[in-house]
Amino acid sequence: MARPTSIQVLNVRGLANNFEPRNIRRGKIEFLKDILTQQNSLFIGLTETWINQDHNDAEICPDGYELIRQDREGRECGGVALLVHDDFTAEPLLRFSNDGCEVLVVKILQLNHICSIVYRPPSTPYGKFKEVLDKINDLRWLGTSTSITKT
Repeated sequence: MARPTSIQVLNVRGLANNFEPRNIRRGKIEFLKDILTQQNSLFIGLTETWINQDHNDAEICPDGYELIRQDREGRECGGVALLVHDDFTAEPLLRFSNDGCEVLVVKILQLNHICSIVYRPPSTPYGKFKEVLDKINDLRWLGTSTSITKT
């Protein structure tokens, strides 16, 4: 296969079915695999993953990719993730969730690229969103050294 060349962002609206604990929506996982293969993706950002600590990465992550995620904390649904092609080393710089928004910031080392995925539901109060923006701003002021990890 040729070297990956594209980037996508998808609102998947549920890789897991929250009405049936631990039930992964296999059709959506297969859809993701198809997109990754057809689009020859470097990485793909996902919002509204709906996964939680009960779901392990192996049941979600397609072969040839690494899954980095920030699940929603404090309530159901939400969550963000990044699938990164195995040709690249990805280092999480920031993972944060309040009971309104999630953010994941990852550095792709070989590309010297920073990828940020933020999910803010439409009804989220500004204060919750501002908390996320402040976390990102704090990271920016600290620099993007690969030794930075924030929780």
